[in-house]
Amino acid sequence: MALLTFSVSSTASDMTAEHRVEDGVRFVTTERRQPASPAAPNPLETLLAALAGCMNVVARMVAREMNLDLRRLTFVVEGSLDPRGMMGAPDVPPHFRTVSVRVTAEGDLTDAQVAALRAEVGRRCPVHRLFEAAGVVLDESWGAA
Repeated sequence: MALLTFSVSSTASDMTAEHRVEDGVRFVTTERRQPASPAAPNPLETLLAALAGCMNVVARMVAREMNLDLRRLTFVVEGSLDPRGMMGAPDVPPHFRTVSVRVTAEGDLTDAQVAALRAEVGRRCPVHRLFEAAGVVLDESWGAA
C-alpha cells in the first residue's frame, strides 16, 4: 500500500496563524491570551483535539471490524506541560509531560468490548502513537455509558 501524505499550508502574523488543508478547509490557531486575538484554539489545544479526533476515527474503523454497536464516543482530553521549556530552559522538555484521556463509549457494549476497542485504538492511532513515542505519559481511561 502506498504511503499517505498530508499537507497543511499556513500564513502567520503575530500570534495567529491561518491554516489551509489540501481540500481548501481553513482553520485558525492563536494564542488567545494575547490582546485582540480571535476566538480560536491555541496550537496545544489543537494538538489535544487532534488526538481525540484521530482516536475517534480509528475507533470507528475498529468498531466496524469487530461488529460493535458503537453509537457515540465522548472525549475529555487534558495535557500538562512545564512552560519553562517553551521559555527556553534547557533542562525542561517543552512538550506535554502528561496527557489525560477520558473516553465514554455509548452503545450496546460490554466492558470486555470496550477494553478490546481501547487496546486496538492505542495500537493503531497515529497521533496516540506519536504522543507515546515522544515519551508523553498517557493517563487513559475508557468506560461504557
